[in-house]
Amino acid sequence: MKTPYEERIREAMPSLSPGFMRLAQFLLDSYTEAAFMTATELAQFLEVDPATVVRFSQRLGYPGYPELLREIRERVREDLRLLAEEKPAASLGEYLDRLVKDLESFLERTHMMLRESTMEAFVSLIEKSERILVVAERSSLPAGEALASALEEGGYGVRVARGSRSELARSLSLVRKGDLVIGLDASGESDTVARALRLARQQGAQTAAIVALASVDTANYAEVVLTGQATADPTLAMVSLIALTHILISTLRWRFSDRFRAQSKRVEAALEDLGARIFERREP
Repeated sequence: MKTPYEERIREAMPSLSPGFMRLAQFLLDSYTEAAFMTATELAQFLEVDPATVVRFSQRLGYPGYPELLREIRERVREDLRLLAEEKPAASLGEYLDRLVKDLESFLERTHMMLRESTMEAFVSLIEKSERILVVAERSSLPAGEALASALEEGGYGVRVARGSRSELARSLSLVRKGDLVIGLDASGESDTVARALRLARQQGAQTAAIVALASVDTANYAEVVLTGQATADPTLAMVSLIALTHILISTLRWRFSDRFRAQSKRVEAALEDLGARIFERREP
């Protein structure tokens, strides 16, 4: 059975050069636009050499770019066929059913983007870090808060950079070698998270990212990246980011269950001690 071009790209991504990575991200996120480009047009658009497009196609196992382009166009035709076959919903119930099925399909494609090796590397970075700073752009902040809360439950030293750039600058000024900075980016509309990861790397910290789109600039400054399924819908992008964050949190709790249980017991003991001390002060 022929391996789809998306799967070939995802398999190759961990070892791609910067030029190849630019092509990979564009073909995953913007395959509809790519379907109408020649190798020369694609190269000009992405500011790479036309020969790079050919070599990239061959790196994926195609004789050349025309064979890769043919498969991309097949994907676009299939998308259009499904869209044409879709009939207007006859009732609210039918419409809701369709929405849920579309969401299930989207999450399944997000699942296909996951790689065990990537998750293993992400979890390893967290476990080995002395301190963790979570940086999230506005639409990703709820996921960032959830991740930080879960890390605290496991006894990790974690902080979320919130608010203004000056506050983020103060947080980044404390980052040093041995720390981990995790960036979350659902939209790619702001360069704040990408700049934060770049600065963290310059200061010797390790970096990781959870992004809704492989092509966002944030992904270029992270050593390990969890990425979702490409979508132009900002709501689905947030769903993808939240799903990936949930998967990471659940993996941490499963992998380091003893650590999370031990930290939970320490919290309970502290609460009991705190309650006893307050009670003692109230004694006549």
